[in-house]
Parts: sequence; C-alpha cells; structure tokens
Amino acid sequence: EGYAHSVRAAMKQARERGMAGVHGVLGQLIHVPQKYETALDMVLGAAQQNIVTEDEETAQQLIEYLRRNHLGRATFLPVTSVKSRVLDAREREVLSMPGCLGVASELVDCGEKFRGVVENLLGRTLIAEDLNAGIAIMRRGRHAFRLVTLQGDVMHSGGSMTGGSVSSRNVNLFSRERELKELTEKLADGQTELEKLLKAMQEGQREKDALKRESAEALEALHQQEIAVARETEHVQNAEGDRDGHAMRLSESEAAREQLMESMNQIEEQLSMVSGDTSREEQSREEMEQETARLQEMLAEARKAAEEASARTVKVTLELNDLRHEAENLRRDRDRVRKEQEDLARDQARREEELKRMAADEEADAQEAKRLESAEAEARADELGRQREDLERAETDLKDLIARLLQQMESTFVENFTLLQGYFSETFQRLFGGGHAELILMDPSDPLNCGIEINAQPPGKKLQLLTLLSGGERTLTAIAILFATLKLKPTPFCILDEIEAALDDANIGYFADYLVEYSKETQFIVVTHRKGTMERADSLYGVAMEEQGVSKMVSVSLQDYQE
Repeated sequence: EGYAHSVRAAMKQARERGMAGVHGVLGQLIHVPQKYETALDMVLGAAQQNIVTEDEETAQQLIEYLRRNHLGRATFLPVTSVKSRVLDAREREVLSMPGCLGVASELVDCGEKFRGVVENLLGRTLIAEDLNAGIAIMRRGRHAFRLVTLQGDVMHSGGSMTGGSVSSRNVNLFSRERELKELTEKLADGQTELEKLLKAMQEGQREKDALKRESAEALEALHQQEIAVARETEHVQNAEGDRDGHAMRLSESEAAREQLMESMNQIEEQLSMVSGDTSREEQSREEMEQETARLQEMLAEARKAAEEASARTVKVTLELNDLRHEAENLRRDRDRVRKEQEDLARDQARREEELKRMAADEEADAQEAKRLESAEAEARADELGRQREDLERAETDLKDLIARLLQQMESTFVENFTLLQGYFSETFQRLFGGGHAELILMDPSDPLNCGIEINAQPPGKKLQLLTLLSGGERTLTAIAILFATLKLKPTPFCILDEIEAALDDANIGYFADYLVEYSKETQFIVVTHRKGTMERADSLYGVAMEEQGVSKMVSVSLQDYQE
C-alpha cells in the first residue's frame, strides 16, 4: 500500500527468488523522527520508493525483469556505486545560524551499511524551522546546497523554491510506517484488554452458568424430594388406613375372645353341673362329650384367631412407627432442600448484582477512555493552532511571492504571445498559400486568465472565427499554430501522429512541403497513412504481415532513391 506497482513487483520478485542483494525500499530502511516526517517526505519525494541493492548487477536483474514483463520502471540505489555527498567545512558554518536544525542525513537513523546512500540523497540538505530562517541560511550559503523547512517548503541549490499546502490525502511513507507501528501497538494493547474483558466475561458467564446448573439441579432435587414426600405421605396414609383396619379387627377379635371366654366359663359351669349331676345326665354323656369337644375346638380356634390378630396388630404398629419415622426424615429433608434453594436464590441474585457492577465498571472505563481521548484532542488542537499560525504566515509570504511571479509571468506571456501571433500569421499564409490569420486576447487587461480567439481568412474567403471554417481548414489552421509554437520554442525532435488526416490532397501538398522546409532545423517522425506526406519523407518504416500472425519490419530510404 502506498508504493508504485513497479516497486511492489520488483520487491515481490526479489522475495520469491531469495535475492540476498536486495536490501529493501529506501522509505523502510531509514527511520525518520516524527518532527521531520513532512520535511523528509517533501524533499525526497519519489526517492522514498527507490530500491537499495548491494551492487549494480542485482539492480540489472530486476530492471530486466521489469522490462520483460512490462511492469513499469523503478529506480535502484546500488550500495557499491552510490557515494556520499556532504557539506564541506565552510558550508557547515551555517549550522550555527538561528533556525537551522541540522543536516538531514544526520537527523535520520539508518544502518551503517546504507550511510553512503542516505548521505548521497540527504548529505547536502539542511532542515530549517521555517522559510524566514531558511532564506537567511541559503543566502549565507550562497544557494550551494538544498534546504527544507518543517512545513515541507523546499529551497533548491541555485535559488529555486517549492512550497505551498500539503494535501492531507498524500501518502507519507515515513509517517505511515510510524503510524502503522503505533496503531499496531495500540491494537495489541486493545486486543490484550479485550482478551482480559472477554476472559472476565467468560468467567462470569461460567459462574452464571454454574449457578444456573446448580439452581436447576437443586430445583430438580427439590422436585424429586417433593415427589418422594408425596409418595411416602401416601404410604403413611395407606399405613394409617391399614392400622385403623387392624385396630378394628383387633377390637372385634378381643370382643370375640371375651365372648369365647364367657362361653367357656358357661361351658365349664355346665361341665361342673354335669359332673355333679352324673346320674341325672348319664343318658346324655355322649352328647355332652361331643358338645364339649365342639366347644373346646371353637375355643382353640378363637385363641388362634386372637393370637394372629395380636401379631398383626404388633406388625402394623411397628410398620406405622417406621413410616412415621421415615415421613419425619422426609419432612426434614424437604425443609433442608427448601433452605438450600433459598440460599441458591440469594447467591444467584448476588451473582447478578456482581455482573451488573462489572458492566457498570466497563462502561465507566469506556467513558474514562473517551475522556482521555478528549487530554489528547485538546493537545492536538493546540498543536494545530500553532501550525495554523505558521501556515498563515507562510500564506502571506507565498501570496507576496505569487504576486511577483504573476507579474513576471504576465510580462513574459504578453511578450511571447506577440511573437507567437506574428509567427502564426506567417505560417498560416505559408500553409494556405495566402490569406490572413491572427490570435487575439479576449481580455488584454487579464492576459493570464482570459481566452484566446483565433480569426482566420483563407484565400478567397471572409475573415471569420475558426469554428466557422471547414474541417480541413480548421485542421490546417491548428497545424499552423503548432508550427508557430515550434518557431517560438524550437525543439530538435518532434513526433506528429496523423495530424493531417482530415486534409484534402491539395492541402496535404502545402503541409508536406512546409514540413520538408522545416525539417532542416527539427527532426520529425510522422505517423501517417497519407501518400502525399510519405512521398516527401526521407525514410519510410512500416510493419507488414506476410503470414498470419507473423509481423515483419519494412524500411525504405527515399533519400537514396531521390538522389
């Protein structure tokens, strides 16, 4: 991010091939204090993206790679060939002047291996507080070196100056590296704090879940105990019913026993009476014996029934006592479970209060963080206020400088425009074979901002605006302006790409003849499909495709042919 595509491609190739001779990009090999970031960014510019290599051969390999793959261009700084360029003893006398902060190469940190590269780029660059101090320093040093201010204004050796506002959207590779490191540290701190909060929240959640599980288990145990109590209560009630039934049967057995005892007494009395009156009862002895046997048998059965009833009564009484004891234990367990449930409910409420308190503490911490970000916003505002004052002073100085430059530019423009107007009229007549044309400033009082009107009068036509001419006439007029500009600022080499495509054959002749005449001072390469232009060329170059997909270069020297 922030580096040119060609630089990223070259560095990717170096990493993939494991090229030990590629040390990295200059912007990553030097450490710039925050105070000097803007100054170094302005003075180095694109040089921040230069790639530092061990030697020229390594740089050559990467250049060949970029060329083969059409990936663009990059600048390389071989350590073995880039030499130091520093101030001499006399020039270093300006370091003691007010506002001079030092030599740029001495104010940045870099590996000793790259010291020569850094001194080559920054060894003859001074850093000053502002332009006022910088102007005095450069005057004393006779503009023999380069100077940059903390605001990024650059005074070049020879006297030229560069300055103005710096777009906040510009990518500053030095500040980006620092900010990236700071943000990474803040992110790490924030991540650590987040992990602590998440861990605390997880602990609280685990405790909450544990409380929920314990509460659910206690409720389930209580429910089971209630079921057990209900079951045992039913057992007790059934046992009490059985006891009442046994008691009733016992009473009935007691009554039957008493009745039997009474019957036995009566029988014994009857036996006594029978034995006393033997003579009288001899005739019915057998009957009496039978009756006695029957009564004795009845008595035995009654005794047996009474014993069985008594045993059942004892058994039921014991079972009833056991059930009462078990019911009492169940009641005590139920009371204990209820008490534990109440304790769990109170503990759960306490836990929820602790969670609420933790949430409140987190909110308070967040508000404190926001408040601290605000010890920082005020400090930033103060710093920006001071910078604004510096910028306003710089703005005043720059406005004065701009006014002087505009005055000089206006004078130079009017002078050159007058010359251009004469050349245009001359060239127009030469290309059209007559006629008249002129360039007119629409507002002579504001020559730098006003429009320019082009009036043209081809031979045999009225003077009229350029927009009213035919397509070929407009094209030839534009060509006349081009050649007039070349006369004003001659150039040794020029490329024309089908500028005469809209001309008819007659005007092609005027254009080609003039081009031949002008080629005595300027060399032209013309891209064209017009025969009239090609007939007057010294050499022709073209591409032919005799076979499908196979291109072949063709060249013809017409100069030799004409001779």
